[in-house]
Amino acid sequence: MKKMLLILLTLTFCLCVACSNTAGGADDVPSEVVVNLATDTTLYKTFGRTYVNDEGLNMDFPAQGFEFEAECSGTVSIQYSGSVKTYFQVYVDGEAGLRICTKMGESLTCAIAENLPEGKHVIRLVRDSDAARGAELMAIRSVTFTGKKSTVKATAEKPLYIEFVGDSITAGKYTSMEDVGTEGMHKATNSYAYLTAAALDADYSVIAKGGCGYFRIKTSPKTMNQLYPYYNGFLLNPQKYQTARKADVVVLALGTNDNETYVKESYNNGTVPFATYDEALNDMLSQIRGQHGEDVPIVLMYGMMNSVWEDNFKNAAKDERVHLVKVPQNREGGNDHPSVEGHKVFSQQLVDYLKTNVLK
Repeated sequence: MKKMLLILLTLTFCLCVACSNTAGGADDVPSEVVVNLATDTTLYKTFGRTYVNDEGLNMDFPAQGFEFEAECSGTVSIQYSGSVKTYFQVYVDGEAGLRICTKMGESLTCAIAENLPEGKHVIRLVRDSDAARGAELMAIRSVTFTGKKSTVKATAEKPLYIEFVGDSITAGKYTSMEDVGTEGMHKATNSYAYLTAAALDADYSVIAKGGCGYFRIKTSPKTMNQLYPYYNGFLLNPQKYQTARKADVVVLALGTNDNETYVKESYNNGTVPFATYDEALNDMLSQIRGQHGEDVPIVLMYGMMNSVWEDNFKNAAKDERVHLVKVPQNREGGNDHPSVEGHKVFSQQLVDYLKTNVLK
């Protein structure tokens, strides 16, 4: 696997504060506070499968990011270094702002929000796309606040926490080229997982093999057929899943690589111990319950890529803790992935089902 590409960013908040004191006085000099995100993890909230290590705040796949609340005004800028072109979506106070395409080089700067009025603002940054199947990292080192009387803190946890497990978590390849501009990019903010969490005002995490599904594994044996303990078993150096929260509901969706061919292939070459779909599904359900408790509601969502699991899912749904949501097949997004419109349909069906049958 190619060596992971690292994008190092620094967020700088320029707070334009009116000053009523005498020109040249000490109060006219803006304060500057630098926050190390690797050490002060209480100042922001992560989502998706963002994780923190000594390098900082890391995002290795679309549909993940972080947010915080800051008392500020003026311009919010990012400084970063990058060796790959990728995209980020910025949200300010709940509204979509700029969609930023990074450039390649070092010590680059771009504004992500401008002309903010003085007051409290919620800033959310979402990694929206990837260039090589999620192999690139974004490691945010620090936040610099420039101005007077600025504050920053993590946004409050939402009452609802959803975990999404499986493949096909982004809105296909080769979609919305007028926005993306490069083949192979995903629009993660149009994925059913992201849309569902937003519609239900929920926090969420994503556990997936990053393009390989549950069976078609290309990494070392320690990541074979494991939903946990890693965020993404596709990576050569997988990162441990980190959350103290127990999910209120888990959604399991299987994708293109979780079909009969790969089940048999993986069993025959010894990479998974499951000869049948029932054995594999029971193992997945067992892993989810081991992580979130025996009584966690599990929604088996299927049909988007194929329906080969339908009989097994129906058998599993005889357990009242297991629910079924069948969505229409959609492979119109290019390279056999669902389209953006398909993901919107999946999300609406899932939201309606959760509200009616699970979150009562």
